[in-house]
Order: sequence, then structure tokens, then C-alpha cells
Amino acid sequence: GICRGMQVINTFFGGRVLPGQGHVAVRHPLLRAPDAFPFWEETFEVNSFHDFVIPEDGLGKDLRCLARGEDGSVEALQHAGEACLGVMWHPEREQPFTERDLRTLAAVFSGAED
Repeated sequence: GICRGMQVINTFFGGRVLPGQGHVAVRHPLLRAPDAFPFWEETFEVNSFHDFVIPEDGLGKDLRCLARGEDGSVEALQHAGEACLGVMWHPEREQPFTERDLRTLAAVFSGAED
């Protein structure tokens, strides 16, 4: 799920989505979680076009955070047991596409995470 799709995934699994600030039409850094995709940089910058956020304590059941914003909001998540991934940034709005996003999509569709 991308952006609103990630928010829907989170609410489907019982999580919360709250109004946020500072995430509309900006770029900002994210911090990779230790168990996120190994090819993601420790910190990386993404585009942002959302005015709702998932708070740190707002993840749904069996979802784990893969990346956080500087404000602590969850910016990427993955389900522990299902083939389900969400990101709050828009990979399709990057020209050219980033190598990180291309590798992430390839990993998701192939089932491999390295």
C-alpha cells in the first residue's frame, strides 16, 4: 500500500491514523528500523504528500515498523505473517525511480528481502 493504502492497511489490522503536520509537499529523512530491508540505507530521504500519520504506538496487530520519520511517525510497515507492505511516500512520483524503491518492489513481488 502506498500512502493512503498504508493507512488503510494499518486500520484494517486495528491500528490508528491521526492528523499530522509537516508531511504535505515536502521531502524529509527517515530512519530505517534494524530489521527492515537490508538494502535500505540507515537514513534516507523520501517525498511526502500526506496529512495523516500513524503514531509510534498506533500500529495494528502483527504489523512492524520498517522506517520512522523524525517526528516518530511510522513511514513504512510490514505484516509479520502476511505478504503485506506499506510505505507513506510515493515511489511513483520519483523521476527517475530510486534504486531503493525498485529493489523494494522487486523484493515484495519475488518474496525475497535481500
